[in-house]
Amino acid sequence: MEIGEAFKKYLDFCLIEKNLLPNTLADYKEDFSFFQKQFPYIKDTEDMNKEDINDFIYEMSIAGLKPSTIKRRVSCIKNFYIFIQTEGIKNNIVSNILTPKSERYLPEYLSIEEVDKLLNSFLLQILLQDLESFSFLFLLAYLDLLPHLQFRDQ
Repeated sequence: MEIGEAFKKYLDFCLIEKNLLPNTLADYKEDFSFFQKQFPYIKDTEDMNKEDINDFIYEMSIAGLKPSTIKRRVSCIKNFYIFIQTEGIKNNIVSNILTPKSERYLPEYLSIEEVDKLLNSFLLQILLQDLESFSFLFLLAYLDLLPHLQFRDQ
């Protein structure tokens, strides 16, 4: 089967069976178009093999694409290959495909000084608004937060 025709069947499957959004289908078309540009010799499903996806990952890696972009594109092509296999169009073309790990970012956090400043401003506002909040002070004392408060003369 011609690969473009097979991919159209896959998109129909994604639309009807998987109920994917039009934007997702547009992304899949873009990913497939990129795949076809990388491997113009794959014109028929008979030309497809297991190594195509690994070669695809390699080509995108040396092109300097982010791991998240590579992972999304590989997911599209890998699922297309799974569809081809599931539909019986071609067998044994998907196995042991390793995708790059996603980038992980460290969370941003407040410094000790920023936390102290935030706590002090918040607590001072509460105390000034309601001087009779003995229960709130009791809670602070219970949580051992009172020693960390710094009161200023105004």
